[in-house]
Amino acid sequence: METPVTSTNTDDNNNNNSNIDINIDTIKDKNKNIDENKTTTTTTTTTTTTTTTTTTTIDPETRVTLENKENEKIEEEVLSKNQKKRLLKTAKWEQYKDQKKQYMREKKKENLKKRKETMTSEEKLERSRVKQLKKKGPDVGQLEGHILFDFEMEQHMSEKEKKSLITQMTFLHGFNKISSKPMNLYATGVTDEIKSMLEKSSPFKMLTQYKETYLEKFEKDQLVYLTSDSPNIIQELDLSKKYIVGAIVDHNRLKGITFEKAQKQGIAHAQLPIGEYIQMASRKVLAVNHVFQIINEFLVVGNWKDAFEKVIPKRKFQELGRKKRMKLKKQLQQKENSNLEDNEEEEEENDDDDDDDDNDDNDDDDDEDEDGGDDQINKKDQKNCKDGQENSDENINKKIKLESNIQSNITEKDNETN
Repeated sequence: METPVTSTNTDDNNNNNSNIDINIDTIKDKNKNIDENKTTTTTTTTTTTTTTTTTTTIDPETRVTLENKENEKIEEEVLSKNQKKRLLKTAKWEQYKDQKKQYMREKKKENLKKRKETMTSEEKLERSRVKQLKKKGPDVGQLEGHILFDFEMEQHMSEKEKKSLITQMTFLHGFNKISSKPMNLYATGVTDEIKSMLEKSSPFKMLTQYKETYLEKFEKDQLVYLTSDSPNIIQELDLSKKYIVGAIVDHNRLKGITFEKAQKQGIAHAQLPIGEYIQMASRKVLAVNHVFQIINEFLVVGNWKDAFEKVIPKRKFQELGRKKRMKLKKQLQQKENSNLEDNEEEEEENDDDDDDDDNDDNDDDDDEDEDGGDDQINKKDQKNCKDGQENSDENINKKIKLESNIQSNITEKDNETN
């Protein structure tokens, strides 16, 4: 009885094992399906990404055109009217630049021909001498005096100011070439940028350039810094000294920079005697080439006044600036008009008083004889003449006072500007 029971148990166990195997197989199938689904999703995502990249790709030419259009729109929005006008002017200049240059060359040739026809023999000799000097340059033995240009203040200048400084250097170098008394020229603190700019503009054969500062190259006792803020005034040039000129273009932004530098370094400083010979409208600050030309001209002529008048531009000699003169004129006109109105009112009042006196006298004279009346009329005429003369004398005196006041105002303003 016991044996069949055991057999049934074993059968049940076998059935259970088979069921477990079936479940495991189903789970495996499910996992396979999940893996397949994952692979399909990844492939779909990759395909989608590839499709998006293909749609966004644009030709480089079309991209450049689109970017240019966008930049043009931005520029149109940002640019002002004046900037647009300047752009148009530059475009026109680019079109007609070559034609204008050719026209100017032809015009220059015609002017030279006319000048040659009117030139004297002395002028022709001078012209030939200048030509030879421009080609060869003066001999080293002819050089007198020493001028040193300080390029250590380059960092304070903009690109535009640097360019204008280089043009000034070319002018003074050319002037030194043709001068009857050429001078030794030095440049200290020259950077690579300044050196390249100088080489592009002109050879500068007469200018010895140093990277070092003037304190490193020369002794302090030999140096004199020329600055318009110095209280010391030069009367004569010492040819053994080296006169320093600040190589800077600042348009009066950096006032007193060279004077402060000379004081800190303990160098002798001085200014040219401009105020003793000439009244200038603005500050006694000149361009680099003008300072050199004045010194060179003084060596040639031996007179400061002639040197100043020959070199300094005429616009600097104006007693007052244009705006100040216009303001003064308006003020003076207003004063004159107000004074004239006061004089007219006084004259009208005097005339009214005379008329009242005449009416009173006529009423009194009706009772008198005709001869007596005539005598009285003559007396009245004499009185009126005297009153008119007195009024005219008063007006003349007032006008004289006005003129004297105007002149005193102008002299006071001149002193203020100086």
